[in-house]
Amino acid sequence: MFKKWVVTVVGLLIGVLLAPLCIELVTLIGFSFYNRAGLDSSLKEHLGDATFEDITVSELLVAAYEFNSRTPRFYSKIFRDIDPGRYDVLLRTAVGASSSAPTYFDPETHTNLFNITSSLVDGGIICNDPALYAYMIAYNFYDRKNIKLISLGTGHEPSMESSYSNPDSYSKF
Repeated sequence: MFKKWVVTVVGLLIGVLLAPLCIELVTLIGFSFYNRAGLDSSLKEHLGDATFEDITVSELLVAAYEFNSRTPRFYSKIFRDIDPGRYDVLLRTAVGASSSAPTYFDPETHTNLFNITSSLVDGGIICNDPALYAYMIAYNFYDRKNIKLISLGTGHEPSMESSYSNPDSYSKF
């Protein structure tokens, strides 16, 4: 019995001594490299108070992740019509959320029509291929078959060296 008591006291002392260090480490892990104010002012300058209703294309999908409830947020006209309480946001809010990559920017915060404040982060947390989700929405919700899709990504062009190493990839004139 005495041995268990000593182990408990020693564990408690170690915990008390290491707590400030642990708090400091957690603070550093949650630290964002860039100030969100620059992103927010740029979004306000370029997108103003535009909503999804203001865009001229039939559909735009902006993927984000709601950190509090741990659920995806696909901002679009169709989801705005289905659940306006969650999805009726300014375009800059959706884009700001999708741009909030953890460690780079703090989450976008938004209070929805239910008066619930959400912490929104980059949709890449759950959706590495948003073009696939956009395609699925167009195909299933709109029953479209001839779909044209534009995906603006951060990919890279294959190097010329890799093209030369594969003779089948040469252009045939």
